[in-house]
Amino acid sequence: DRERIFARAGEVGARLRTRLAALARRQPDIADVRGLGAMVAAEFVDASGAPDADTTKKIQAAALKRGLLLLTCGVYGNVIRFLFPLTIEDAVLDEGLAILAKALAP
Repeated sequence: DRERIFARAGEVGARLRTRLAALARRQPDIADVRGLGAMVAAEFVDASGAPDADTTKKIQAAALKRGLLLLTCGVYGNVIRFLFPLTIEDAVLDEGLAILAKALAP
C-alpha cells in the first residue's frame, strides 16, 4: 500500500505500451504489443507476417551490447517479454526504452 505497487504496475505498463506502440508505427516488424499491467510483450514478424525469431534475436543481441537484457519467448521465439521491478525509477525505465529504440534501429 505504502509504495502503491498495484498502481505503479499500471503506470509503468502503460508507459511501456505507449512507447512500444510509437516504435511500432515506424518499425513494421513489430506486429503486436500486448500486456496487462506491467506484463508487456512485443511480437515480431517478417514482411510476410510470419513469426521472425531471427530479427527478435538480433534485437536482443543489439540491446545486450548496449547494456539492456531482454528475454525472448513465445512458441516461435519471436516475442520479447519485458520484465522489470515495479519499483523501477522513471529515469531507469526511460534509459532502457532509449536503449531498446537504438537496438531496433536498422
